[in-house]
Amino acid sequence: MHVPRARLCEICKWEDFAGYGFVLNGVHGKFGQFIGEVDPVSPAHAAGVRENDVLIEVNGVNVLSESHTTVVSRIKSNPDRVCLLVVDPESKKYFEKHCIVIDSYMEGLEKLRCPQSRHAQEDECNDINTATGTEIRQRIRSLCSIQADDSVLSAHTQD
Repeated sequence: MHVPRARLCEICKWEDFAGYGFVLNGVHGKFGQFIGEVDPVSPAHAAGVRENDVLIEVNGVNVLSESHTTVVSRIKSNPDRVCLLVVDPESKKYFEKHCIVIDSYMEGLEKLRCPQSRHAQEDECNDINTATGTEIRQRIRSLCSIQADDSVLSAHTQD
């Protein structure tokens, strides 16, 4: 039985891996982004991001009504880490049907993070479900407070 659940995935870049390891897709002229391909040996995969996930928040900001370019800029605003709130399509339908707001403070949220490096010890990759709501909010605020690097934000993206 499928248990509807949103996932808060904290991803950090690895020195020996280019990027986060996922493709962000959107439909031209429509709002809403979803995860395309996810490299199975990437930081994103290690943090719980999966193909076809719907992207709800980036660093604590709801992005459901933002353009692809804006969402990409939010992801790139901190060159070393990002926090994504994602949900699989089946869970999204369930939450919408039952009028449940999907956000980073919802009940039953699965909180995950990738290890600091590809070769980090296994215990670094443990899920962070023991973190308190205050700790999660502080982590999101710290991710959002870092100023964007103008050269990163000016990178070419397609709508």
